Amino acid sequence: MNFWRFPRKTVAGVVVRCLGFILPILIFSGCAYKRMIFNNLDWLVVYQMDSYLDLTGAQEKSIKIPVHETIDWLKAERLPAITDLLRDVQKAVAARRIDVKTFEGWVKRVEVWRTEVTERFTPPMALLLKQLDAEQIEHLEEKLGKNDRKLAKLLERSDSDFPEEFEDFVDDAAASYKFWIGKMRKDQKAMMVEKLGWNRATLTETLKQKRRSREFWIELLKKHDRDLIVTALRRSAEPEGSFRDPEHLRFRKDSRERMQSFLIALFASLDQDQWQHLEKVMRELVVDMESLNVPQRSRT
Repeated sequence: MNFWRFPRKTVAGVVVRCLGFILPILIFSGCAYKRMIFNNLDWLVVYQMDSYLDLTGAQEKSIKIPVHETIDWLKAERLPAITDLLRDVQKAVAARRIDVKTFEGWVKRVEVWRTEVTERFTPPMALLLKQLDAEQIEHLEEKLGKNDRKLAKLLERSDSDFPEEFEDFVDDAAASYKFWIGKMRKDQKAMMVEKLGWNRATLTETLKQKRRSREFWIELLKKHDRDLIVTALRRSAEPEGSFRDPEHLRFRKDSRERMQSFLIALFASLDQDQWQHLEKVMRELVVDMESLNVPQRSRT
């Protein structure tokens, strides 16, 4: 579920997502590709970073070793813990009960890994971000902005067109859960809208806060101050995030609480077919993760 997704759509989110996407990318890839992906994660991370930052040859070379070392550490030291988390989720699903306490325990475990990844990778990443020139920062800003186009397009609709477009927006959001629970029922979609508080006003606020956070990072990068970047990256692993504006903090807190409320309600609403679907997914994930070896690789 969404509780193990790393943050996105900010500079810090790009960094942590690039390094923390081992579980998601393995989950959503077919069996035939899992081993290939697993063995080439460091290359994939650098590739994804380059797509956001448009790295020069020298910059790409400078970040390869830190990425390699961090990926090796994740595989050797944290992949077993990730597998243990999946086993715990599997047990809870088999028991057909996921309560607030259990869910919050899972979230805390993921937050620890996110903090560890961020702490390990902050020094080299801060140095890299400090070196970005004006064109690279502009490229990054444009790339991040593309993530908001779908929401912006929805909010541009007239009052008469908005309801129909909003229904499509909800259907797309519901589709993201299909892998886990199968098709979401109509009443579950309505519950999602209610629990997440989605309407034109709240979605407008969401878009506003996403843009404010992005602007914070872009202005920070333009200062080319390594100490400020280090502080911002480390704060990104905290629940409050890097952008500590009071209005934005209230928005983040409300968003976290609404998402947790929705997910707990979604679990409680699952019918037998959905539980069985989720149980099968978790069982297969555990088997897949257990099959991956984590030998230390020697650098040539």
